[in-house]
Amino acid sequence: MDNNKMVEKNNYQNITLTERYKKFYSEEALNLQVPNKTIYDYLLDSAKSNSNVTALNYFDRKISYGVLAKNIESAANAFAAMGVKKGDVVTLLMPTVPETIYSLYALNKIGAVAHFVDPRIPAKTIKQAITETESQLIVIIDLCHPKVDKIIDETNVSKIVSVSSADSLPMLLNAGYKLKENISYVKGNSEPIPKNSVYIKWHDFIKNGKYTNSETCSFEKDTPAVIVRTGGTTGVPKGVVLSNENINSVALEYKYCGIENKPGQVFLDIMPPFLAYGLIAGIHMPLSLGMTNVLIPQFDVTKFDKLLLKYKPAHFMGVPTHYEPLLTSDKLKDKDLSFLISPGAGGDTTNIELEKKINSFLMAHACETKLAKGYGMTELSSAVCVCIKNECNELGSVGIPLPLVDAEIRNPITKERIENPNEIGEWYFSGPSVMLGYLKNEEENNKIFYIDENGKKWIKTGDLGYVNEDGLFFHQARSKRMIIRPDGHNVFPSTIENVLAIHPAVAECAVVGVNSIDNQQGKLPKAVVVLKDDFKGFEEEVQGMLEKLCSDNLPERDVAYYYEFVDKIPMTPAGKVDFKALESTGIEKANSSDVKITKLIKTIK
Repeated sequence: MDNNKMVEKNNYQNITLTERYKKFYSEEALNLQVPNKTIYDYLLDSAKSNSNVTALNYFDRKISYGVLAKNIESAANAFAAMGVKKGDVVTLLMPTVPETIYSLYALNKIGAVAHFVDPRIPAKTIKQAITETESQLIVIIDLCHPKVDKIIDETNVSKIVSVSSADSLPMLLNAGYKLKENISYVKGNSEPIPKNSVYIKWHDFIKNGKYTNSETCSFEKDTPAVIVRTGGTTGVPKGVVLSNENINSVALEYKYCGIENKPGQVFLDIMPPFLAYGLIAGIHMPLSLGMTNVLIPQFDVTKFDKLLLKYKPAHFMGVPTHYEPLLTSDKLKDKDLSFLISPGAGGDTTNIELEKKINSFLMAHACETKLAKGYGMTELSSAVCVCIKNECNELGSVGIPLPLVDAEIRNPITKERIENPNEIGEWYFSGPSVMLGYLKNEEENNKIFYIDENGKKWIKTGDLGYVNEDGLFFHQARSKRMIIRPDGHNVFPSTIENVLAIHPAVAECAVVGVNSIDNQQGKLPKAVVVLKDDFKGFEEEVQGMLEKLCSDNLPERDVAYYYEFVDKIPMTPAGKVDFKALESTGIEKANSSDVKITKLIKTIK
């Protein structure tokens, strides 16, 4: 090693992890103080400053911040008239419609807790979530009422506020929606809202509060503001209790992190509110910054290109798979996308080959920003690491922790801190966005919280990764996803996925660990592959080529041992790869890696 490289290495050993990533921020950003305000008061500050700015754009109905504040006040009065009081939990089974936003801030105004539940989950799971929170009032989208009817008698719910997607539509669209709804009912494809004392329509609900003046609860430290559910695919997802400080801290950090955020900018909101990602980064953050939030209650990825051209958003946040249709869109051919300031991606790992394609696409369409990847957890109030600018956005990285976030990498076994760059360990995060805890689940709280020798509380993420010399974070895998082979060797699925994605025949791929036929313990990697249309029917030939590709680019023990070709990769409701579903298929449908290399009949261009 030459002297310059020796000095460089020694210098990095003397720089702490914190110094490496916090160098990207100003002193002002690093010394921010999370305000002692409720999320309602925090939003109200934005509404007062931007009264005439459009806050919500719902199918081209534009609602100003001034009107938004009035509608929240009306909803707060209505909840108070229904007997909702400080500390009560109200469950919301809602997509991203204006009434969802009114309810969130109205409940916070009067000191109640908004509990968000995915309306797409099974009725039994909905019942368990409602029961756990002891909700007596729920707000639902009307399409959900047949599911709710099945379980409502088994809960303590005494009143259901029913919202139609048409309630806030412009007049002509509203009439068209109602007509379509009536035709559907006549044909027997839908059911009307039951006419009984349990249900009340949103407009009647609001009228009931007309003569009630709700009190505004003052801020109290570490008080529950919302409950959101983790993205579990089995059993009941855990309830994550978040405070006002948790939610406001993320919005505050985004304001000062270095991303260009200005009032009046358009934010395209495509993530659902029952995810912390959608609720905090998609609703509270842009609204508290005075942006115009375009609400998309049911996002169709095949229409993403139309949305971009119509609304010209400066910001949006999605998952990596949302970008794939854009790459081949005829509508976007030769279009100028320079209006994009922060095209975000989180929620799942971005394949490096896909990231390269997306960055090339953005550059070719005059977007100056590379794909703004991030990393977060529900337990950390959504985003905790972000690629705030191109200078801290390398291929495969998820950027740097937000200004008020402290990060550590620790040995998963010994818990000792790792300061050396590029050394893999478990990620720990601390700061104002750390959740209050899981609802009524002390056992899981004990597993995820870590109190260090100074009494500081950390979240043990269960994610493995490293930080490079420049302070950028690189995610490797969930510790649960890491494959431990029968010989004890650790395999990171993302390493194999990134190699497989290079091959021109591969449209999508995912790697999971499955039980080995010949061993009682340990697992071996199985590659699940979706082929491009031109290569379907040549699975055996492609498998041989993929095996050779991996053997040429990976260590012998880091290759896939089994291959399974499928029509599509299963996804969770949150848009992430459903690894549990992939693991459940085992090796029954997989081909072992003994296929001989043959020539592919079709020419690979």
